[in-house]
Amino acid sequence: MRLPLLLCCLLLGLAALAQAPLARPAPPTVEIKGQPGTRTVYYWAFARDKSGHSAYSDPAVVTNAPDVLSADNAVVLTPAPVAGAAEYGILTSRCDAPRTANVEIGAKGETTVYYWFQARNGRGVWSPVAGPLKVDGCAETPENTLAWAPTGAEYYYLYRTATPAMPVGWRACALLAGGKETTWSDKGLAPVMIAVNPAGNPAEKPEGQGLYLLGTSDGKAITDSGQALTFTKIYDMNTTDPAFTPYRPTVTSFEPGGETGAFMLTNQNRVKTPQYSWDMVNAMTIHQDNIAGGLNAYPRNWTIERENGKNTYNGIDIHQFNYTPGQHSPYLTFMYNYGLGDNVFLHMAGEQHGQNRTGGDEGTEFFSLHMTRRLSANRTTLGADAKAGTTFLAVGREIGTVAGARGIVNLTQQYTAGAARVEGGNTVIGVDTNWTPEMEGRWISFDADTTKKGIRQWYLIERYLSPTRVQIFAYTYWSKAAYKGSARANGAYMICPYTEMADGDANRYAEGLKVTPLATDWHQGDAVEAIAGPQTTFRLGWWEMGGEFLPQDHAAGLGIAWNGDKPTSEGALITYNWGTGLEVHNGQAGMVLYNTRAGIQAYKESPVLIAVIRDDPYRFQLGQNQDGFVIEDQASRPWVSLGAKGITVHGSGTITGGARTRGRSAFSGDGQQVAFSLAFPAKFDAAPYVVASSNLPIGMGVTAVTAEGCTVTFATPPPPGADNIVVTWMVQE
Repeated sequence: MRLPLLLCCLLLGLAALAQAPLARPAPPTVEIKGQPGTRTVYYWAFARDKSGHSAYSDPAVVTNAPDVLSADNAVVLTPAPVAGAAEYGILTSRCDAPRTANVEIGAKGETTVYYWFQARNGRGVWSPVAGPLKVDGCAETPENTLAWAPTGAEYYYLYRTATPAMPVGWRACALLAGGKETTWSDKGLAPVMIAVNPAGNPAEKPEGQGLYLLGTSDGKAITDSGQALTFTKIYDMNTTDPAFTPYRPTVTSFEPGGETGAFMLTNQNRVKTPQYSWDMVNAMTIHQDNIAGGLNAYPRNWTIERENGKNTYNGIDIHQFNYTPGQHSPYLTFMYNYGLGDNVFLHMAGEQHGQNRTGGDEGTEFFSLHMTRRLSANRTTLGADAKAGTTFLAVGREIGTVAGARGIVNLTQQYTAGAARVEGGNTVIGVDTNWTPEMEGRWISFDADTTKKGIRQWYLIERYLSPTRVQIFAYTYWSKAAYKGSARANGAYMICPYTEMADGDANRYAEGLKVTPLATDWHQGDAVEAIAGPQTTFRLGWWEMGGEFLPQDHAAGLGIAWNGDKPTSEGALITYNWGTGLEVHNGQAGMVLYNTRAGIQAYKESPVLIAVIRDDPYRFQLGQNQDGFVIEDQASRPWVSLGAKGITVHGSGTITGGARTRGRSAFSGDGQQVAFSLAFPAKFDAAPYVVASSNLPIGMGVTAVTAEGCTVTFATPPPPGADNIVVTWMVQE
């Protein structure tokens, strides 16, 4: 039976309509129920069908929402119809910070402190800062307990300041950051540094996951009466569009077949290319641009900052779940090389049938890793004034490529009075500096740490201590108090106001760069610099092993075996130009050697053979010079040398013996005895050489030397007396 042409066209049209993505809805219509107020609240609508959800609508901005939302005083929102939608939802950035709290003063005194609250929903919706809550009669180091009623927010922030001025920008003021608690004890806590936006961002649309959802319906009105928001995960994108549907081949059953796979790509290349080209012939190419929205938060203080998170962008994501015995590998590659060329492995089994002929052929390697640390500091000038609290900077293109969390300093507003140096791991000492508490949150740079190309190293001023003392955040390898620079003597420095990129897309906003709130006013024409730091951890790789083991388990680190038919040309582990070739932390043994012809070989080109380090600087080091092997202090001043001249003790050093090789023996004279027996503390392997002297001005000799002792004989009998004869002796095998 053949369908009429008109009916076929109609069915095809309906099928196309069913597959069309949902349109972006218009903003919902708004009606105030009850008494209007002065509150501003933002709402976004989205539509959903069985394939996903639409993009957000433009926001419905309600400027007269009831000041206190309730069943009688509410905002009623009606979604705009969208063709093909089965469900509608309303999102809101409504987020309330606590405004009152009960305070219990644990230690009384004469100090006044000020507490401030802020709240956050999800990753990016912040309330305005509420406060201050003034608390008089506190101890100089507060011991207060605060309790507040929950507001329905997802996370709470508690700040403390010494003045009633609202914190803005980078400030060391956070007592609680990202906590879900509604009570907090401020007992001797040192506030941590945080970037504060006191105005919040109620106009910022919800993204990701969090307490955003006001409610859903089939198109009926949704009422905001102050109810708790619902947790949801949603992004401002049209997932009903097939373009956003990932390609997901699903294989529920697969018969093993050697080189075949559940998803197989076959690619044969016989490409004719120019003789000197550097063509790349790829079987599969993936380009992924990660531009904005990144998150990289790791708490500096676990007792205060409670949350951590990191976005990971993967070009290829493989999940392999192994429930059966066997050898498992997410990546398995077999490569057979029959011609000239480089062969670089990750996890591979391969054979090299070719050869090397030029210096550009590195040969066969298990892996080839190349990392380069780049220092780039780009300057430009501000194109417009930016007041304190501003989150956008108008800058020129000279600022270069800036990305999320990239630091920016205002060089025009630099402070350079006096001189400064760093003591210990993170304390800066000033001379005639007159620093102020307002410098907390600014960044400091020392001329001594500036590279030959003029790139400056910058450090966050984490805490103001006095007009001549501040504490910096000198992070290196899991420690924030590990200053490694050269500013150990008084010298020039620079303190500048600081902000940083709050978004990864430098070209996203017409207003300019989106940054964390400014702590001070910046002005048109100010010179600003995107700094090249502050610092990084740079290492070739990291292997970590652990877990639980049985007695018969064999655990080892890195095994390197050579099975060639000729001796290797170089060592199993080769380092070039490293300050330390091998460094061991917390090991039972620094090095264990088995059946080696030489434990350590060092050539004359190596001035330091062994350096024994305890903190900083060296305690001593073993090196070599014209005197032979030399033990020196950290300033290369020799202590002891061992060479063709023998053992030489330098400077004011002395040779000190032990109880076995030297001693003093006391005897009692009777006026007749001339020979006295002296026993060594421990038996020697053979009769040693003995040198002895006495306290008496009469001749004495050493006779009858054995492995156990010797006899000292006087020329005439010593006078009588109790322990009046003292013999001092030294022995050498």
